[in-house]
Order: sequence, then structure tokens, then C-alpha cells
Amino acid sequence: ELPQALLPPVTTKRKNTKVQTISAMAQRFVLTDATKSADTIKGTKTTLDLFIEAFGDLPVNQVTGTTAGDFHDLLLGLPATHGKSKNRLPIRDAVKSAKEQGLETVSGKTVKNHFSRLSSLWSVLVQREIVAKNPWAQWSFNTAKKTERRCWTDEELALLTPDQWEHRGISCRTYAGMVNVALYTGLRLGEICNLRSQDIENIQGV
Repeated sequence: ELPQALLPPVTTKRKNTKVQTISAMAQRFVLTDATKSADTIKGTKTTLDLFIEAFGDLPVNQVTGTTAGDFHDLLLGLPATHGKSKNRLPIRDAVKSAKEQGLETVSGKTVKNHFSRLSSLWSVLVQREIVAKNPWAQWSFNTAKKTERRCWTDEELALLTPDQWEHRGISCRTYAGMVNVALYTGLRLGEICNLRSQDIENIQGV
């Protein structure tokens, strides 16, 4: 029997107590990055919420091409109105309901945006050798517009300017201003509602 001093040292593997989940990595490299725009952070949060709802907060090294493919198919089955209502269905129930009711689903462009956000995060993870490859890259998307857009007719425009405005909560002046801004700028409703007084400039009387 060898003396105690001559026995080989016992080596123990340290367990990595800090699990590198997708939410933790996004928090570290995107959500707290001061150089990222507010739109990027908001969009990334939306994408993360959808992914985690569907697959859970997976460790990033468990996210494979199969996972990305399943997420791709799931997103394409979501109704176009998903996320726009307070009482929305869980993601998988929403996909099932959209299929049963024949509802319009999200566009390829929307799915591409979700993948671009995840691909951007994974590029950082690959660079830092946290993961070996990026399963969100090199996907193809059908980004053709689903909705044909046209100008409003004079008859339709006339409906927006009634002789009498009877809404009690919004003044006629405010309503008329919103309609005129929409006609003149082409802004979306949400963008018009977020306008502030300082956002409007008078340039040469216009």
C-alpha cells in the first residue's frame, strides 16, 4: 500500500452551476447592451417570449437545427393577429385554431425577422465559443406580400370626414387632426397615436 503522500491526487470535475439558457444569453448580450436600439430590444423580447413559450428556456447548447425547424413551422402556423389581443391563446393552441378556422397566418417576413434576431444572438455565442454553430442562419423565407394595398377611393375618404362628430371622449378637432395626418403622411395608426407636439414642425408654412 502506497503512503498517503504518494497517492495520486483526486481530481474532481467542477460542475458548471450557471446554466447558459437562451434567456440568460439574450439578457447578457442583447437586452442589456446600451448600443442596441429600443426596437431591437423590444423585438428580441417578443421573439424570446414566443420561443420560450413553445420550447421552454432551453440551454443554448441544446438548441439544434431541428429546434429551429420546429420553431419555423410553428411561427408560420400562427394567426396574423397573434399577440395583438390581450386574451390571446397559447402559441400551440393558436396554431391549431388558425388551422381549423382557416385564418390568415403570419407572413414570411415576420418569421424572417424572428430568425434574424435569434441568428444575431447566436453569432455572438459562436464567436465566444459558447456554442459550436448557428442553427438560425441560412434559412429561406417567402417574403412576398400577402396583402394587396391600394389607394382609398374618394367615397371611402368621405366616410372619414362626417359632417358631425359625436364621440364624447375624443374631440372633433383631435379626430380631424388624426385623419389629416394619416392622409398627408401615410403613418400607421399606432404611430399617429404616439405623436407628440414636439414631433410636428412647421417648415415654410407646411
